[in-house]
Amino acid sequence: MARTMEPVAKKIFKGVLVVELLGVFGAYFLFNKMNTSQDFRQTMSKKFPFILEIYYKSIEQSGMYGVREQDLSYNYHCLGLAIKSSDLPIDNEIEHLFMLTK
Repeated sequence: MARTMEPVAKKIFKGVLVVELLGVFGAYFLFNKMNTSQDFRQTMSKKFPFILEIYYKSIEQSGMYGVREQDLSYNYHCLGLAIKSSDLPIDNEIEHLFMLTK
């Protein structure tokens, strides 16, 4: 009985491996697209705002600040509005950086 399960286990393992690889490549493609296209990030903010929030958090964790603010400024500009500093979201990390420079 153990021998008959081996081919099934191999097929399941291969299937799981393929799904994992597709997930990794899909995540890389999505990150790369969001990282290079501001218009794509604007589309993502309308359709999948939670994914865009994960993107912002991940790049802020890596030390790249200002993308969220740049996108907000771009969105205001497209609407023909003036941006105020009070409209910008401030994370604890950014706030901490400003405190260090004072």
